[in-house]
Amino acid sequence: MKVVRYDQLLDGIRPYLPGCNDGMIIRALRSTGQEFCRRSQCWREKIKQNLVAGTKTYTLTSVFSADIQRIHDVWFLSATDVTNGEEGTLQDIGRIKFTPPVTMVLPVNPAQSVTNGLVVNVVLTPQYNADEIGDEVANLWGFALEAGVIGKLKSMPSQPWSDERGARDLLTRFDDGVTQAETDTDKNFTNMDLTSSGPGWLI
Repeated sequence: MKVVRYDQLLDGIRPYLPGCNDGMIIRALRSTGQEFCRRSQCWREKIKQNLVAGTKTYTLTSVFSADIQRIHDVWFLSATDVTNGEEGTLQDIGRIKFTPPVTMVLPVNPAQSVTNGLVVNVVLTPQYNADEIGDEVANLWGFALEAGVIGKLKSMPSQPWSDERGARDLLTRFDDGVTQAETDTDKNFTNMDLTSSGPGWLI
C-alpha cells in the first residue's frame, strides 16, 4: 500500500481558489481527509503479526501516518494456512476488545504460536498533522476530497475566492462522495465507478 502526499493534489485545487495560499489549502486537505476517512471508513490496512501462544494482548501499529479508528475483522492462521496462502479462520469481532490507539485483546489465549498467524484488518483515519493519505483513497475519491476542500475554503467570507452558493454545491458533492465511498467499501470495492478521477466537473 502506498500514499499520496497532499501537496500532490494542489495543482487540481489552486485554479478554483485564486489568491489562496498553499498552506491554507494543505490545512484544509488535512481536515477534509480526516473527515472523509472517519465518515466513510474507506481507508483500510491489513496488519500481519505473529500469533503467540498464551498471549491475548497485541499492539497494532499502522505503517502510515494514521490512527486506527476501529478493527474491521480478525483472522487466525495455522502454519499450513500461512504456507498455502489461505485466509485462515475468521474470529468473532464482537468478542475482541480494541482500546485506542493501539491495543487489541483477544477473548482467548491462542493455543499455538504461528509466524504471521494473526491478520487484523483495520479502519484508518489520517493523523491531524499528516501530510499524506492512502493512495487508494486519493485515486478513487480524490474528486470528493477536492470538492470538500474547495467547498470549505469557498465558504470563508470576504476572501477573493469566496463563493457561498458554489460552496454549498461542492460540500453536497463531498457528502455524496462520503456516502458512495462507504457503500462501495462495504461491497469490497465491487462495481466501482472509476470514471471521475479529477476536479474537471467542478467547472
